[in-house]
Amino acid sequence: MQLVYEMGRTKDKRAVLCLEENVVTGAADGSGRMAGKLAFTLRHVGNGSANGLANIHNAGPANTTIVNIAGANATFHEPNVAEHLAHPEVGPDELRELVAAKQALLAKD
Repeated sequence: MQLVYEMGRTKDKRAVLCLEENVVTGAADGSGRMAGKLAFTLRHVGNGSANGLANIHNAGPANTTIVNIAGANATFHEPNVAEHLAHPEVGPDELRELVAAKQALLAKD
């Protein structure tokens, strides 16, 4: 996320939110070709990478320079769904307390 933050601070690059990975890689390819500059993508490592492969392949013959960053979603801020499903009697308030306790433990490490 530091890279996204730094990109937002520069005048040379602009972050654009796209809702589907194929659009992300297509937009990066098109932008890179038209501007003749380096393009970046930030996608999910699983389906996000697979969905954008066709446009990444198409960028190759055009010599478009694209930096593709693939990563997983941050999970430290989300409740553990598996734990919640294992104990359905735990309500939202108790779940918030469990998440806060878990975050406090993680913060100590």
